Amino acid sequence: MSSVKILGSSTGTGTLTIAAPTTNVDRVLTLPTVSTTIVGANSSQTFTNVTIGSGLDITSSDGSSPTVTQTSVVTASGTEPLTIVTGLPSWIIRISVVMYRVSLTGTQRPLIQFGTGATPTWVTTGYNSGSDNYGASLGSVVTSTTGFLIGRTSTAASLWDIVYTFMRTNADDNVWVGSMRGITGGTLTTASGGGYITLAEPLTAIRLATTPAAGVFDGGFVSTSYG
Repeated sequence: MSSVKILGSSTGTGTLTIAAPTTNVDRVLTLPTVSTTIVGANSSQTFTNVTIGSGLDITSSDGSSPTVTQTSVVTASGTEPLTIVTGLPSWIIRISVVMYRVSLTGTQRPLIQFGTGATPTWVTTGYNSGSDNYGASLGSVVTSTTGFLIGRTSTAASLWDIVYTFMRTNADDNVWVGSMRGITGGTLTTASGGGYITLAEPLTAIRLATTPAAGVFDGGFVSTSYG
């Protein structure tokens, strides 16, 4: 039979007390068969090679949900492309692009493109995306391979209020799937869309381009949040 030994410190004057909770049920505390340090509820420690089971409710110390990082807000102004964020960490699995009152001087439509590397190499091919506007009648979906397309049609009066959310399909790969919903404020029609892309390297940057190219942004704001 194995033994349990509680070893006191050779220095120090404090007394450590093991206190039992109020309970009418017998409990068993099973110790691991490795040399390790037990972490308490008030401790902070970095874990590696830890498998987390299902049904885990992760909350902050104050009981709130985990923090989501929001990037700086970028003013949509000038000729495309417009860099929104760089330096994204490799561990992210979800990122949302938020466009508020974004407008163009012409009939171009916004297009989201991804970048990889510390100094971004922008990915301009390999996308599988589609989008549509819904007004008085249903339209046809327009597709794009050069980026995540936003909207089927656009005018200089269009004001894009859009949330495009992207999810990484697996923490070990670089496949991203996106879904978009929002409205074009100039005509008050809804817009929706989605798509996917397989990157050769981890996602590090996002920019806003246009189709056709050389569109000029003249208003609105864009930001991202990730976790």
